[in-house]
Amino acid sequence: MPVEQFIEKFLPPVSTERRNEILSSRRAFSRIPHGAPTPREIYKPLLDALNKSTKYKSRAPGLVFENASVRSEMPHEPGFMKPHICCYTVANAQAVQRTPITSRADLGYAELFIEVKPDVFLDFFVDPPSDADAEAIAAHEFVARYDNDKIKARVDRSFGQHIMYTTEIFARQHRAFVFSITMAGSSARLCRWDRSGLIVSRLFDIRERPDLLCEFLARFACASNSQRGHDETVVMATSDEETLFRDAITQHVQAQLGVEGDALAKAIVEHYEPGHVMTMHVHAIDMNNPECVRGTERFLVSRPVTVPLYITGRCTRGYWAVQLETGRVVFMKDTWRLPGDQEGTIINELNAAGVRNVTTVVAHGDVYFRAPPAEKKLTLGEVGYGLERIRGTRELLSATYDVFHAMRDASDKASRIHRDISIGNIILVQEVEGAPRKGYLIDWETSDKVDEHGHAFDRVRTGTWRFMSTKILENPERGHTLQDDMESLLYVILYCSLLHLPHDVRKPADLHTFIYNFFDYSSYAAGRLHGGDSKLANAGNRTWMQRVKFNSENITDWLNTVMDYHYPPRHLRREWWDRWSNPDYLDNFWGAFLERDDLEKDDAVNNKATKPIQRIKTIEDSRTPFIAPSRSEVKDNDTSIPAQPPILGASRKRLRQTSTPPPPRRSERLRASATTGEQQGSDSVRPNKRSKAR
Repeated sequence: MPVEQFIEKFLPPVSTERRNEILSSRRAFSRIPHGAPTPREIYKPLLDALNKSTKYKSRAPGLVFENASVRSEMPHEPGFMKPHICCYTVANAQAVQRTPITSRADLGYAELFIEVKPDVFLDFFVDPPSDADAEAIAAHEFVARYDNDKIKARVDRSFGQHIMYTTEIFARQHRAFVFSITMAGSSARLCRWDRSGLIVSRLFDIRERPDLLCEFLARFACASNSQRGHDETVVMATSDEETLFRDAITQHVQAQLGVEGDALAKAIVEHYEPGHVMTMHVHAIDMNNPECVRGTERFLVSRPVTVPLYITGRCTRGYWAVQLETGRVVFMKDTWRLPGDQEGTIINELNAAGVRNVTTVVAHGDVYFRAPPAEKKLTLGEVGYGLERIRGTRELLSATYDVFHAMRDASDKASRIHRDISIGNIILVQEVEGAPRKGYLIDWETSDKVDEHGHAFDRVRTGTWRFMSTKILENPERGHTLQDDMESLLYVILYCSLLHLPHDVRKPADLHTFIYNFFDYSSYAAGRLHGGDSKLANAGNRTWMQRVKFNSENITDWLNTVMDYHYPPRHLRREWWDRWSNPDYLDNFWGAFLERDDLEKDDAVNNKATKPIQRIKTIEDSRTPFIAPSRSEVKDNDTSIPAQPPILGASRKRLRQTSTPPPPRRSERLRASATTGEQQGSDSVRPNKRSKAR
């Protein structure tokens, strides 16, 4: 996108009154070199230029720019790197300085960040020619491809680093979008990230066009929090509200786990961090009229139990929350929803149809920004723990039997199947003291109605890969059925048994190999992902079940019997041909099985399944100078266009909608011939004071 268009589209103009607070852009970045051996020679004078001020004027009023890369014990190691420059409000900059350098708080407080590469040859993208028509722009490959493997690896790694920093901001803050700046020598691109992808500006030289970067920073500094990308429906709670939250969460944890002392304190920390409690405002939809908003409800949250570690997609964040008006503990689901029915509406329909073991809706609604709403907050009445907290074999089989009833009821009473039966979508809830915990099936957002043959109308493969049925893995266009969900539930129980029940696979590396090969392995061929070979092999002859011996004969008996129902052995195929297609058989067997008196109640363990840690050798190191290719080595007529598909599809898709931009710089056309490598460095990261998400 042309730089001027980017600025006009995404940031409001500076008012006349505030324009008097802005420094002139004349020669603002004249001390920045065109290129340098290391990023430090770029970001050090850049920091001076960005923080320049007089008594009454500055580059970005109210904001400060700091070198965050030095705030790390291992600034050149993956997972420890921080951006070269982070932009903060004055108050948040002081808060960052009070944290230890081991903290990852810097990006949680950052308003935006700047990442520096020492030379224009290391730019991530290639702009289309200035005279390109719409068809040429649509066909243009925007993400750079390099013939030199070393430079390609460095650039890919650098882009991945930039994505990682953005992901951390989204994870630590409540954001609709995030701005960043990528520098390659003295050339810059403005970036805007949201949950659908990335939009970038054309490359421009800040030495030659300082007015562009200065105008962007001035507008950004004068913009409101929401215009900078913050979700203003989330604000810091008062001290009284924090006390209410702490007491309610403490009481609920005690009721769910029955623990005291250190065990209770440890469990509370999962949901509450002192000084970091926020109030979320939810535009609650009228349950009787989904088109109307009946008002706004307020909920207190602190530490999320689930945090998305990716940028695009639904990016669900979940909290134990406290309803401010009643003091009731509920579950808050903050997600970027897909088009179609809202999950709250679906759950209300399931409740109305009499579907058992499905949570109830307290409130749900969209978060409204300038564009049509895409972020949704859903509040559910039942709050519990995941299957990793099972107490033993009996509870595992009892809770998942409850989930089986939810699946059957939804299919029989509401003609709907879940399509994502996984360990993360089942919770255990202690409703009556002393009684077994009940299993609830949650996360109905990707569920779908079924046709007269029981197949989902939506024929797109969906769900969690490791728990998908063999038929969906083989033929994703076939459409989900209840039987696919039943098979997924079988794999959930096997997975939980491997991780949380005692057996003879005791080496963590061996258990990791078992789980990876059975549940996670995939290959890419003919344009799509394939998997499930181990599941098929096990279905045919129990190859994998023979490799593990559980201490509990009960769980072994249950797993083998249900696997026989799913795929009968040769001698039973004629008699058991409908054991899986007719869920009554499984229902009757399961119900009778739970009547056994010898089912283990407290045999849960915590089996480790980890592969040996291997130190990643970095190819990016800001201590290694980058040597740009000699200009004499590059042909003037080299107009190679990258052939590598874009890393973020949204970038290219949005580019097609933009107008024709100015000519590319000559140096941009030279990358394909580059013959040597670059380096890099790091900076800092932390949550915004107004939205301290962890």
